[in-house]
Amino acid sequence: MISLKKKLLEIKDPTSDNYTAELKNIIFDKIYGKKEEMYYAILKKESNDLKLRFSAFYCLFTKYRRFEQKYQLFNLVETYIHLFSEDKYIYLVDIVYSQYYKFKALDIMIQNAI
Repeated sequence: MISLKKKLLEIKDPTSDNYTAELKNIIFDKIYGKKEEMYYAILKKESNDLKLRFSAFYCLFTKYRRFEQKYQLFNLVETYIHLFSEDKYIYLVDIVYSQYYKFKALDIMIQNAI
């Protein structure tokens, strides 16, 4: 079996058309999708290439968004989004922020309704 790190390194540049589709195939895979700690290990390791770390970040973000795991999404974004301020990530970072604020707004509305 190919390691998660190798699998993520095989993915092209974040600006490529297939980038997010390739990440979805990994995060929703029977094997790679169940090991969140492996994604966090890649993300936390400062010596890892920034593209690799972003791929791990975006995989987790995609999973949390898809399954509406809003508190995990909040924590992920609040902890790591600052690492990815380079121009080549801006389009995907904007998507992350839009979903983050959507879930935050919904959370506030639900709390206020109680």
